[in-house]
Amino acid sequence: MARRASPALDRFEPSFDAQQAFYDDPSRFALAGAGVRTGKTYSAARKFLKRVLRESPTKRLRTYWVLGPTFDEVIAQKIELSDLIPDHLVDWKRQKRDQRFRDIKTGAGKVHLKGGALIEFKSAGRPEGLVARKVDGVWWTEIARSKQAAWPNVRSRLSNTNGWLIADTSPMGRCWFYHDVWKPALDGTFPGASCHQWTAMDSPHIPESEVQEARESLSPEFFKRDYMASWDSFSGQIYPSWDRALHMRNVSIAPKAVVIGADLNTSAEAPASYVVMMLYGEATSATGRKMQRAHVTKEYYEIIGLDFDGYARTLADEVSFWRRRNLPTRLVIDPSIHRDMKSKLRAAGVTPFNGKNARMEGIRTVGSVLQPRADGSPILTVSTECKNLAEEFEGYAWKRTASGIITEEPDKSGADHLMDALRYACMDVFGKSASGQMR
Repeated sequence: MARRASPALDRFEPSFDAQQAFYDDPSRFALAGAGVRTGKTYSAARKFLKRVLRESPTKRLRTYWVLGPTFDEVIAQKIELSDLIPDHLVDWKRQKRDQRFRDIKTGAGKVHLKGGALIEFKSAGRPEGLVARKVDGVWWTEIARSKQAAWPNVRSRLSNTNGWLIADTSPMGRCWFYHDVWKPALDGTFPGASCHQWTAMDSPHIPESEVQEARESLSPEFFKRDYMASWDSFSGQIYPSWDRALHMRNVSIAPKAVVIGADLNTSAEAPASYVVMMLYGEATSATGRKMQRAHVTKEYYEIIGLDFDGYARTLADEVSFWRRRNLPTRLVIDPSIHRDMKSKLRAAGVTPFNGKNARMEGIRTVGSVLQPRADGSPILTVSTECKNLAEEFEGYAWKRTASGIITEEPDKSGADHLMDALRYACMDVFGKSASGQMR
């Protein structure tokens, strides 16, 4: 079947050399590791469909998978493919009335194409579900973020047909994908595999001002990953930019609002913890963007055992203290705090808001606000009285496996309760999904 059968595919022209090389690469395993929003998924979708349409019809039904770490990513793949598969390419005799392949509210579905091709949309979230007798080709997006257990299942399905793989991903450090696939492909020890890598600076669609803004606002390790497509692994301290001389200070400020981030622990050794963050003033980025400033003025760090009543009263008193000073005050809590504790807070006249518990996004956010801005000062500072918080900053490290590989999750063997409380507060104020009005 000719490529011209998909007009939108026929009109596609890669925007820069690295993208063109990936799109044209005939390798059995074509891998793309690239910066965020640089067209890797866009080009992978078109490369996938081009390859499907150009394969010769066979007597048996040819099966292809569109695969992502979760069905949310598969929905993004569906969106990319939707304009590329017009109705006249669909084998409606086999498809019948099934329209799920166009439904972007769900990642599941399948589409039969004329010429005997079946495309199935699947998630790698359940590796045990990736079973089939034969799979002729796979487009796997964000493969490095998928579960390692999914890889051998997909690899064995492709072995049955001498099938091919198109994989695009953002780098994720020295993860399983780097060790099992990417590095062997680079070293030439993975037969039939090729690697393509490009940065945000390679793409004509990423403005220089955005790169400049990101370089200033992101912590260096996340900037290297997101914009430079670096495969370097995070190591050691989670917040290497933390510096007591830079971040700890006693300042006289006129706060305009207060956010209290609270964690709850009930064991004999683990303390209940909260931080009081004052919002004040603005900072200006190198590109002129205005940003909120915040100062952590107080920490609470006490072992309470099962004294939920006492902790609820302590939190309620903290909120009341700031409200009596006519400051909008918001209590953001560990979303896993049990209902009974939340009921006690409401009974005390405080409405708690669940903190956003996406740990890596929260770590990115805290790391970002620790970065010095154009005036040399970070937008988050901490009182010199917050000694436990300072110690947790310095001890908060990435977990290391028994074999020495750094995993991108915090080492929970150390103290991190104030880190969690701070993360909830920072996500509420600075996160992409920061909540609305203070109460």
